[in-house]
Amino acid sequence: MPYAAYDDAELMRIQSETLYLLDGRRRIIGINEPSQAAETAVFVGTTRFGREVLVAADMPDPMEEELRMQCERGTNMSIVQMSKTIETYMPVKQIWVGPAYVFPDKPIEPAADPGIVFIDQSNADLLETYFSEIKSELEERLPVIGCVIGDTAVSVCCSARTSAKAAEASLSTASDFRGRGLAAKAAARWGWEIRRLGRIPLYSTAWDNLSSQRIARKLDLYQYGTDFHITIQRNRL
Repeated sequence: MPYAAYDDAELMRIQSETLYLLDGRRRIIGINEPSQAAETAVFVGTTRFGREVLVAADMPDPMEEELRMQCERGTNMSIVQMSKTIETYMPVKQIWVGPAYVFPDKPIEPAADPGIVFIDQSNADLLETYFSEIKSELEERLPVIGCVIGDTAVSVCCSARTSAKAAEASLSTASDFRGRGLAAKAAARWGWEIRRLGRIPLYSTAWDNLSSQRIARKLDLYQYGTDFHITIQRNRL
C-alpha cells in the first residue's frame, strides 16, 4: 500500500534532500556524506506525479536549462541525450538507474533474534573483518544493524545518508554468507530503528541488482519512484 504520511512526489523530494547537500537554488553542492564529493551532474527522481530534477551548482545556466527541458519532454526522457549534453561540460563517469522504496509507515517490530545486533562503539570490533570502512565512520552511519555469526558481523544495514526527515539504507553482506536471508533481517531491524528515531527509512537500488530488489519485495517495501543520476569525472580536466 502507498505510504500514508506523504505522497510519492513528497517522498522523492525528501529523498533528494537526504542524498544531497543543496544550495538556496536547490542545486547540488555535494553528496550528503562525510566526503561531500560533488560528482553528481544531474539527479532525476521520477514518480507518478512528475519529476524532481537537481543539477550541479556549477553547471552553466544554459546547460541546466537544456537538461531540464529534456526531463520535461513528456515521458520519453533520453538518458543517452542527457549524457551527450553533459559530456560537453565534463566527462561522464557513471550512469545509475533504479527503483526507490520506502519502508512501511507502521512496521511490525522484528522478532527478537540474538543474531541481529545493534552495533555502536561498545561492540564495533564486530565490523573489523568485513566492514572496516563502516567501523571507521560508525557515528555517521548509525543506526548500524549487524547480522552476527560468532564474533563477526557478516551482513550489515546502516545509514548511508541522513537528513532531518529521513535516512537512506546501505545494505551489504559478505560474499560467503549471501543467499541465507541475513540481509533482509538486518534491513528490517534498521528500518524499524529509523522509524523509532522519528525518521523515514528509504531504500534504493539499481535495476540490475536483482537480489536487492528481492529483499525489497520480501520486506514489502513500497516503490514510490525511480532514481536516475549521472556522475562526472571532475579530476580529468
